[in-house]
Amino acid sequence: MRNPIRTGLIWVSVPLIGLLLTMGFVVLGDRMTATYDAASKMPSSTTQTLLVLPGAFSAAIFFLSLFIAPPYIAKAWRAWRHMRGLAEPGSAGLVAGWTVTAPIWTRFQRDLRDARDKGDGLSNMALSLCDFDAPATGIDIRIGEEGVQVGARYFALRGGRSSSLTAVAPGALGRDAARSGADHLAFVSAFEGSSRSLGAYTVEEIGLIVPVPPPARAAMQRVLDHFTPAAIADLKARDARRGRIGCLLNLGLLAVSIGMLAIYGIFDIQSAGWYGLLLFAVWLVWLTFYLMQVVVALVVGLGHMIRMMRTPR
Repeated sequence: MRNPIRTGLIWVSVPLIGLLLTMGFVVLGDRMTATYDAASKMPSSTTQTLLVLPGAFSAAIFFLSLFIAPPYIAKAWRAWRHMRGLAEPGSAGLVAGWTVTAPIWTRFQRDLRDARDKGDGLSNMALSLCDFDAPATGIDIRIGEEGVQVGARYFALRGGRSSSLTAVAPGALGRDAARSGADHLAFVSAFEGSSRSLGAYTVEEIGLIVPVPPPARAAMQRVLDHFTPAAIADLKARDARRGRIGCLLNLGLLAVSIGMLAIYGIFDIQSAGWYGLLLFAVWLVWLTFYLMQVVVALVVGLGHMIRMMRTPR
């Protein structure tokens, strides 16, 4: 995530802008309708469409954003909280950290672009560092137990539906440390899929790679010692456990909302009906976020499958 605070504010502003536009178009439509009423005239069908259509469109954006925005706001808040934790001195979640000078960062970006042009199996997340300019004071890199902070950007290491972390190892971008002035630390991720033509397959790529200046090699070793295969397996297990808990909570929320709506229907208890509708709306928001993640995973998986089919075997 490039900037959690800015991302969160953008997602917060989307429903607010949709609401303000809807209210503005409603007020404007009422005033124009009042003008026709004062003149005892009936607006034409074209005029009525022009009065209703903008408000309906902005209202659709508003209600759609109520389903899409909350999960991304929560995701931005979680990234901001992790970044704040990594910035605290002596944080328990901080594994290691170092500063990359501006010249080393510039050389790293050049190597990154060369690797991209060669098709060296870099993810879009890793390539996003190509357009991240370093200030004169350099770039601060902090490695946490569940994420990496590069300057003002945060990259989660938690496994997702599209790929999962498989290894943390010294990396290379086609140049040795003597020429580039730094080592590299790579976070390797893998996507597992299957198809009729390929069968079961696994695609590995460098999910993220960061430069390590010579003075920070001891810090890099601490990262390597921390992310052992057992620690990575534990990270995957925690993520799977969170997913199972989330599914159970999702089903529980649906059951409670249906139960409260049933109470309203049987006993005509208004408060139960309102709370049931509120919980059902929260369940729909949650379900929408899960479905969007599934769609993203399908798109990513399709890209990996096409890449595998094009690769000579």
